[in-house]
Amino acid sequence: MKNQFLAISKRFYVVITCLIMLSFAPNFVLAQDDVTYDKILMNDGEEKVGKVTAMNETSISFTHKGETLTYTLNKQDVNKIEFSSGRIEFVHPEGAEAEGDGIGVQDHHNLVAVLPFSYISNVSEKMSDQMSTKVQSDCIAAMKMKSKNFKFQDAITTNAILAKHEISDANIASFTPDEIAHTLNVEFVVYGNVTVTRTGSTSSNGNYYSGKKKDNKTSGYTIGTGSTSSNFETTVQMDVYNEEGENIFTRSHQAFWQTNDAYMITLQYIIKRSPFYTK
Repeated sequence: MKNQFLAISKRFYVVITCLIMLSFAPNFVLAQDDVTYDKILMNDGEEKVGKVTAMNETSISFTHKGETLTYTLNKQDVNKIEFSSGRIEFVHPEGAEAEGDGIGVQDHHNLVAVLPFSYISNVSEKMSDQMSTKVQSDCIAAMKMKSKNFKFQDAITTNAILAKHEISDANIASFTPDEIAHTLNVEFVVYGNVTVTRTGSTSSNGNYYSGKKKDNKTSGYTIGTGSTSSNFETTVQMDVYNEEGENIFTRSHQAFWQTNDAYMITLQYIIKRSPFYTK
């Protein structure tokens, strides 16, 4: 009888223990789900998720998600690290100096990248998207004409590199100017914005007489004419940063002209006062 009681007690103990363990299981799973990881973007486009455990001058120690083995990554192969805290560290962006690839500090000396302009208009949102890259290209073309000592990265190249690194108008504010410069491998980065506000319209009216004279008599008719043109207020701002993230030039100017394309004249005005201008 005693042995039977002990057997029942053991079974009861096992059942209670299992129930207790099961009650903690959901919390354990939730705890696992709450774990955040670091992300490493390699220069070949591969993304590694896990934990960065150590770093030195040449390598990074890294443990993959769900594993315990620590791997050593060469810093030359790593583009950037997105830490679980939200901090982003650029390690060796593609295009930076690398042994044997022929790309070095000299290649980006006096090299300038112009970012797509922020174009704000109360006329058309669709037009704003199109004008962003148009103003960028117009700015580069104008700078090339007025500068002899600087080189300018093509807009297509700049935009392709930004897209490859998932940097867009929506998130570029989360990157510092020095990070953008290192990503593009340039010495200077130009930020700009154009604000175009339609302020109203101007109408003009006139009349002229069309007639002919015959037998000392004049006959004809009067024609009325009219036209309407829109008026715009345009402001252009430009900021230049060096690769250390220092703001070396800033200028804002409102256009005198009230036409929709007044930004171009205003851009030229600002460029003539920028560090890139050469007489």
